[in-house]
Amino acid sequence: MDAWLNMMQDHAQFKELDRPTLVQLIQKIKISERYSVDGHEEWDIHYNFAGYIEE
Repeated sequence: MDAWLNMMQDHAQFKELDRPTLVQLIQKIKISERYSVDGHEEWDIHYNFAGYIEE
């Protein structure tokens, strides 16, 4: 938990999301296939230290 808090403090005020920051914060991103009706996609973002957070 301390590692997560330290990481969040380091990135709390970042202005641009670069590759090293993305790799440190995100474990994986799952994107569904597009629905044929309206082109809708679903994204599941799995964060390091926090896992998947449903919105």
